[in-house]
Amino acid sequence: MTLMFGLFFLIGGVMLFDVVTDYREGVSVAHLLVESVVLLLAGIGCGVVVIRTYQARRSLATLRNDLQHAQRRAVHWQRENEKQVQGIAQSIKAQFAVWGYTEAESDVALLLIKGLSHREIASLRDTSERTVSHQAQAAYRKASLPGRTALSAFFLEDMLPGR
Repeated sequence: MTLMFGLFFLIGGVMLFDVVTDYREGVSVAHLLVESVVLLLAGIGCGVVVIRTYQARRSLATLRNDLQHAQRRAVHWQRENEKQVQGIAQSIKAQFAVWGYTEAESDVALLLIKGLSHREIASLRDTSERTVSHQAQAAYRKASLPGRTALSAFFLEDMLPGR
């Protein structure tokens, strides 16, 4: 924008100089009128650039303000989400304690709820798939649930809205 303003200003300056010089030299009125129109257009161009620059800056300030507001809201919701997740995690751990899970069964059950396979859990826990399978079966049995889907559904059922 400043380049455009500079260009219009330069054109206007050159035209003003030319009009003054031509007037002193006694050039025809028609010629002076044509150059005056070009000078006027250069002035209008400068004005338009100044107005557009002002509008762009106001728009940018509004956008920055909106962005800051959105960022503050995002931080707020992230904190709220963290509180909810912590609450859910505590509720899950409390239920595991009610069911009498061992630490290993709790770890395996939590990873099953998160959707990991027995192989992935075994790799994470540095144990065999067979051990993970036994721990999963013990967790299902202690909770009186038939399997992974029922275990996940147990915790999700009350969180999801009804039909």
